[in-house]
Amino acid sequence: MKRAIALGTFDGVHIGHRAIINAAIDKAAELDMEPMIYTFTAHPMALFGKQPPLLMTQSERIAALGGMGCTLSADEFSAEYAATEPEQFIKMLIERFDMGCAVAGFNYTFGRRGEGSVELIKKLGEKYGFAVEIVPPVMYKGEAVSSTRIRACLEAGRVKDAGEMLGAPYSITGPVIRNRGIGRTLDYPTANIAGWEDRAVPMAVCVESPARTLRAGISRMPPTPTVPMSPPTRTATSNNRRNIACSTVVMPWNSNPHAMLICYVNML
Repeated sequence: MKRAIALGTFDGVHIGHRAIINAAIDKAAELDMEPMIYTFTAHPMALFGKQPPLLMTQSERIAALGGMGCTLSADEFSAEYAATEPEQFIKMLIERFDMGCAVAGFNYTFGRRGEGSVELIKKLGEKYGFAVEIVPPVMYKGEAVSSTRIRACLEAGRVKDAGEMLGAPYSITGPVIRNRGIGRTLDYPTANIAGWEDRAVPMAVCVESPARTLRAGISRMPPTPTVPMSPPTRTATSNNRRNIACSTVVMPWNSNPHAMLICYVNML
């Protein structure tokens, strides 16, 4: 069976990405095809040392895409892939997946140096006989939703806007790494969360653990932690005195959790 394939990196799987994937599902139903998502296991810019702060870990992104109701294929973005000419990339999709419809966002680029554009996809569709569906931008407050815009909102502390574009509150999960406990003796207990190194992280937080105890907090993301650790982690600190507007702020600071969910909120 031919496939209608949604194409993209999909960092954050935000509402614009979901519009592309839903368009692939709709085109598959219309054309009697199988809906599919094609992406890479890591952000393509990581190969060149230029990866932006991620909105999801790669495993979270793959899991989210896998739950969208489509077949999912995720390839490693290698130097060989980076050197692939745009037309060769499209031919690969036809030969490997029997692509009958390419579905992409309005600003999608592909192939060597991102030289492929949506206009080229349309021309190649005519040449090779596959349908093309280009999805217009999803707008939020008069501007197109994008991963870049969401990162900018997070960096500026506009976390509510980021959550609206993501379709869910921005959050980070990770194991809690035990340190020296100095913060607790100062009435500022900290939870040192591993695995944040590549993530986009604002300062204000709500923290959730299974105990569901409410507590406000602030996250600190310095190059090195407040108290040196091995390996280095970044620190989420509770009980800070700053004003925080939040819907749920959760963390049992009198316990020793093994993992945490950090939900970010706007600073007042």
